[in-house]
Amino acid sequence: MMPPFLPLALLVVPIIAALLCLVPSSAVVAEWVSGTAAVLVLALGVWLVANTGARPVRAEPGLYVDALSAVLVLVITAAGAATVLYSLGYLRHEVALGHLGGGQARWYFFWLHLFIFTMLMVVLAANLGLLWVAMECTTVVSGVLVGFSRKAEALEAAWKYVLICSLGIALALFGTVLMYYSAVQVVGQGNAALDWATLARVAPRLDPNLVRLSFGVVLIGFGTKAGLAPMHTWLPDAHSQAPTPVSAMLSAVLLNCALYAILRFHAIAVRAVGPDFSTHLLLGFGLLTVAVAVPFLLIQHDIKRLLAYSSMEHVGIITTAAGIGGKLGLFAAMLHLINHAAAKSTMFLSVGTIIQRLGTRNIHRLGGAGRALPTLGALTLLGGLALGGSPPFSPFVSEFTAVRAAIQTNQTVAAVLLLLLLALAFGGILVHIGRVALGPASRRRVRPQSCPAAPALDRIGFLTLGLLSATVVLLGLHVPDGLVTLLRRAAAVIGGA
Repeated sequence: MMPPFLPLALLVVPIIAALLCLVPSSAVVAEWVSGTAAVLVLALGVWLVANTGARPVRAEPGLYVDALSAVLVLVITAAGAATVLYSLGYLRHEVALGHLGGGQARWYFFWLHLFIFTMLMVVLAANLGLLWVAMECTTVVSGVLVGFSRKAEALEAAWKYVLICSLGIALALFGTVLMYYSAVQVVGQGNAALDWATLARVAPRLDPNLVRLSFGVVLIGFGTKAGLAPMHTWLPDAHSQAPTPVSAMLSAVLLNCALYAILRFHAIAVRAVGPDFSTHLLLGFGLLTVAVAVPFLLIQHDIKRLLAYSSMEHVGIITTAAGIGGKLGLFAAMLHLINHAAAKSTMFLSVGTIIQRLGTRNIHRLGGAGRALPTLGALTLLGGLALGGSPPFSPFVSEFTAVRAAIQTNQTVAAVLLLLLLALAFGGILVHIGRVALGPASRRRVRPQSCPAAPALDRIGFLTLGLLSATVVLLGLHVPDGLVTLLRRAAAVIGGA
């Protein structure tokens, strides 16, 4: 059984780490605090996931853990630990190159730990109102991190991100209020009318019209934060201007937290009005998002914007799989959520180091970077093949499962469209990443910038990249039985089984 203190401990550790980073001291102290907290949060997250059974667990104050939230806890703690550990060396080089001031490191780690806390709060909240508050907090905190370099382009991207996502979150609040009003007529006023478990139990008695309206508004609202088209316009700017570790967190974790919120409301809608309404909306928005992302993947020149549109594509794949529905479709959505997080973390962190060493994000000027930095080039090629959906890497498995689910449920048109879009995306990503990792050196190629060595921290960063890469490969070859069981339970939570 899960220890009752575990969910709360998972929230307390990043808060304590954030506060300790503000204690006046050298950056080395903040690095030690951050590295220790990252490993501890990961250990607590794995402990929580390992003790998540078929029955949900409640913990005070107002926390709730079931298989769906456990999947997200695994993603947040794993990607969060990788990002923090990678940031140790990355920040040292940024300061040495003059891109950041020495005093900014403590503040960077403060906001990063706070970011991890807010995302954990999103997926552990038992109350849909508290989930909304936590989601708004992620916007504010991550907005600071997007503009952390204080460059004009970064500040503009941060402002655009906060403004657009806040408008989306406001719509999500309206949808949450509609769901509350529907529940009040059944369970009365109070916290019970926003409690996830209570709403799932009484869903068949809720007003179907209000539930439909609530889900539609929430899909647009939280879909803005998830990067679903056509509400995605903030995403490429924020991903390209944020510090690279923050870009990895935005892509691998934050987008998934917004999808988590949508899936929570989807689970209520399925129980209240049947599967057709919400699944059709998810399928439509998912395919539209992949279709909008593909042309930008084909013509992109900025490698971080390329990865941003790749994130949009994979969010669309997850949403499409959820819209296909059924046990297999929902399983594919959960599996792809994990696979994309691992592959995109690998890709952003390896590309981030190349950008830092060569001082450019332009794909043409990065031509042949793999020859100058062979280890990073190999990791970048691996990540690019994985994101493109090439076997034997893990995203291929979940994408294949999604297509198989569409065929099994006689959604042939969706299967054909998804296959066509995936093929185009694969070609675009392979061309661009191949140019960087394997292509000839560009005539306009810049020379690597010299950085004062931080060998111990660099080794930690490369070890982190190696573990992420191994995860992408191993999950493509075999999904552990324990993870399969967890994902099936999460699919049952969403689908109402």
